[in-house]
Amino acid sequence: QQEEAKAKDKERAPYLEELKADLEVLKAAQDKGAYELLKLLYEKYSAEFGDKHVAEDKLDFNVVRCRYAEVYAEMGLAHIGTILSCGRDGSLCEGYNPDVTLTRTQTIMGGAPHCDFRFTMNKTDGDD
Repeated sequence: QQEEAKAKDKERAPYLEELKADLEVLKAAQDKGAYELLKLLYEKYSAEFGDKHVAEDKLDFNVVRCRYAEVYAEMGLAHIGTILSCGRDGSLCEGYNPDVTLTRTQTIMGGAPHCDFRFTMNKTDGDD
């Protein structure tokens, strides 16, 4: 059993090293601001970006290539890709920061030429 555990640890080591490196990059991007952090995440894992607009309480950008949509289509599962991938984005934002709202009216997965991500930072009572 102990040998089996050591073998699994050795197997996981490259993934853990990659994860550690990713976390360091994420920390650096976070210092540069929300757009850079989101861009890094989406580029690394799923997308190519188009136009962007950054303001104090707003972040708008378009994704012009979605690797998730491509993979679901390759697997013949495009019809459920929206549910499995696109549908979770708003909840992920709320989990990261409940004051952030994501509005998106179209997705590549749904057949549009781009995904329109519109993030808004909601004002709280203490903000002025």
